[in-house]
Amino acid sequence: MNQQPQSTLDLAALFEQHQHGLLGLALRITGDFALAEDALQETFLCAHAGARSFRGEARPGTWLYRIAVRESLRVRSRARRVTSLNQAISRVSAYQKAEHSPMDRLAWVETTWELLRALESLPEDQRLALVLLSTRELTAEDVGAMFGIAAGTVYTRAFRARLKLRSMLRGANTLDSEVES
Repeated sequence: MNQQPQSTLDLAALFEQHQHGLLGLALRITGDFALAEDALQETFLCAHAGARSFRGEARPGTWLYRIAVRESLRVRSRARRVTSLNQAISRVSAYQKAEHSPMDRLAWVETTWELLRALESLPEDQRLALVLLSTRELTAEDVGAMFGIAAGTVYTRAFRARLKLRSMLRGANTLDSEVES
């Protein structure tokens, strides 16, 4: 295997390269901005603590994403709650660019909130496959290696998750349009 000594594992560079992707991953897993931030912080604390044991069997980014998945699941299970829409709006507002109109921000928040609720309702194995593949930084082989499954199984789980999400979100849009009529 490809051995990488701890001295060449540049955690600062890894953080810089992956922080936004890891935050997005944590958000999709936890369904909560504050929990995602906590999971990101825990990820880097664990990476720092475990850097000496990094054996180089996986790419450093894959190793970091695996830690992020574990910490996001841990933070989510510890919290066992979902934020209210008001909390989500205030958190998202801080991340939005100033040039967006208030109505655009609200529409984005409502869409994001709907998607997060739909993601949360998926079976965990499907949600993780979809979320990890959607980062576009990990391959199905990387994700499969994380969980000890074949790449084809990762694709199947992600495909099933997309079908369920599409069905749920279309159903929500149908209900919204019926209420407006």
